[in-house]
Amino acid sequence: MAQKKLSPEEAKDRAAVLRQRGSAALTRHFRERMQQRRVTMNDIGYLFETGIVQRTVEIDDESERWEYTIRGKDLDGSDLAVVFSFDEVFGDLFLITVKDN
Repeated sequence: MAQKKLSPEEAKDRAAVLRQRGSAALTRHFRERMQQRRVTMNDIGYLFETGIVQRTVEIDDESERWEYTIRGKDLDGSDLAVVFSFDEVFGDLFLITVKDN
């Protein structure tokens, strides 16, 4: 059963709470993209503080989790985007991938 779809504002607020608790899980793909794009966790934190969660939301058919995209800038002012979701069972923020657009 798919989880409840959150508004962009609700998704950003929930992500902020989970980040503050240290309840963020980084996928292997996310870590690889961070390294490839030379993005730091400080950049990710800045993006989540200042970025905007997009209105377009997709559901992952396999996990049945809504996936959200936050877009903004990194600490150097370069464009940055992160795709993320929430795990209802464990209460984690899942960081799925990093994009440089």
